[in-house]
Amino acid sequence: MKKELSEIFGADVIDPEKTFEMVIGGTRYEVSCHFDPEGSRSIWDQFRDLILMQEKDAAQN
Repeated sequence: MKKELSEIFGADVIDPEKTFEMVIGGTRYEVSCHFDPEGSRSIWDQFRDLILMQEKDAAQN
């Protein structure tokens, strides 16, 4: 089941003008960026978690 970025992060943090799609290894990723000055996680940690979540979802299907 595909989840939209706005479902994961909330519609208030997704700026459609800063959203794009990227294909890596045959998988299409929807990428969006925003900056939270109080954030505690790096972008690399967030990417890793999203990819691991996608792999877990794929293994369950």
